[in-house]
Amino acid sequence: MKNAVKFWENAVKEVLNIKKLLFLMVMFLFVFSSVTYAQTFCEVNDVKQVLKKVLFLRFTDASSSPLILDEVRDLLVFYLGIGEGISSVDCSATGSRSNKKISDIIILGGNATNQIPKCSDGTEYGECSTFKPKYCYAGSLLHRCNYCSCPSDSSCTTSGKCETIENGSSWSYRKPINIANPGSALTDYQVLVTLDTASLISAGKMQADCDDIRSTNSDGTTLINHWLDSGCNSANTNIWVQVPSIPTAGATIFILYGNTEAATGSSFTSTFPKRYILASGTDTSSGAQNYDWFEVQSGATFTITDKIPQSITARKILIAGTVNGAGRGFDGAASVGSGQGPGAGSNKSGGAYGGAGGQGKLSAWGAGGTPGSTYGSASSQAIQMGSGGGASDSIQAPGGDGGGAVTFNSNEIVISGTVTMNGGMHSTGTNQNGGGGGGGILILSNRVNLAGTLSASGGNADDGTVRAGGAGGGGGGRIKIFSDESISDTSSKSVSGGTASTGGTNGGTYDPGEPGAAGTTHTGTFTSSEPTTSVGAEEQIP
Repeated sequence: MKNAVKFWENAVKEVLNIKKLLFLMVMFLFVFSSVTYAQTFCEVNDVKQVLKKVLFLRFTDASSSPLILDEVRDLLVFYLGIGEGISSVDCSATGSRSNKKISDIIILGGNATNQIPKCSDGTEYGECSTFKPKYCYAGSLLHRCNYCSCPSDSSCTTSGKCETIENGSSWSYRKPINIANPGSALTDYQVLVTLDTASLISAGKMQADCDDIRSTNSDGTTLINHWLDSGCNSANTNIWVQVPSIPTAGATIFILYGNTEAATGSSFTSTFPKRYILASGTDTSSGAQNYDWFEVQSGATFTITDKIPQSITARKILIAGTVNGAGRGFDGAASVGSGQGPGAGSNKSGGAYGGAGGQGKLSAWGAGGTPGSTYGSASSQAIQMGSGGGASDSIQAPGGDGGGAVTFNSNEIVISGTVTMNGGMHSTGTNQNGGGGGGGILILSNRVNLAGTLSASGGNADDGTVRAGGAGGGGGGRIKIFSDESISDTSSKSVSGGTASTGGTNGGTYDPGEPGAAGTTHTGTFTSSEPTTSVGAEEQIP
């Protein structure tokens, strides 16, 4: 019995020892697996740095790379699959090409010598600088704060530079800009500031590219929108500033400069939020249009609506393409009789505006009608459309339409393209009809720069195919240019009268019609209601 008891005691001890051993083994496996699991996690930045090193070696000195090509491929695919915002990632996966764990590939690659070049401050290519929010690219430190971020006391500009304006402390100088307002109170209005940046750049006070120019409200610290239009490093640098409020008493803003680290703060889209830019093709408009900026680029055509005078008001108007109002004025006669408008021509005679219409002559069925008479003023600040020409006699070929009318009202206008408001000619292929009177072009601008073509000529009479008495040409229109500050005008202008049609034989001999008379051009001055600016003395910012 004693032996049996002892046997069971020993058996129980063995079982307990086995349980203890099993327990220890389980604990070991748990701990070991935890350690192994922890070791399979990698920092994403470490993966990136290893990948950069081995890629650089593969493309510069493949023989010195510790990784074979398939291992590099597996590491690249693994890295590209990491989502944004993740700082650590499980590297226990096995690469499909090399059949090796990513963690092992990272360890091998990490042992490679780093041969990636560095910028002057020690920053590796493709990395953000430790000392400044710049990016090392091909040996140069570039402003890329949108990628590298900015210090907490500054903000990132659209150009990639960090900047701060706190009591003007980041800028060394400023100049007050005094705004006089001869008109009504204005809100978010663009004013033109002309600054001598050449002197400031030569004195070392401003960047050579004018990037450190800033505009502020009257407090000197609140940034407001501006756009550097033209002329950096010249005596006449044009800067447009969008001023939040300009009361009738005027206002004062500031132009800041003197910051060698500043990126450009110039923004066309912010400064001119209500803009019209026709870059190509055609567009049609009518009536009074008001913009911050109006531009018709080369190759584009802006056409005014038929029989409606067009008015365009903008701070700046640029016309490198075409503004077309030819034949968009008063209608010519649709049948025997007179066209429309105050200077309309009747049967076969030309319409008028600045110049009289040409007389239509005797036909086989009756005498020519009355030519259109001039109307309006050659020098007033008003413009009108051209009047329609008279239709032919019993065959009832329509008369030519008059030219349209357009007014440009701006602080600055530049025309290098074509503005045409010519009278029209209706051709039916049968009998003669009178040409339409030329229309009108009116320019009211502080600063005028004309180097293109302005045309408001009368329309030609239609010669037709049945030649009896000839038809009269349309009279020329009117071109008026008024400036307040300056004018540069090398443009080609035409207000000529339209040609007459030739008389012929149709059961008799008949006289040709008469050409239309030339219209008028006028250049004068006017008092603009646009705000004007003056630059005050330089102030050093403490």
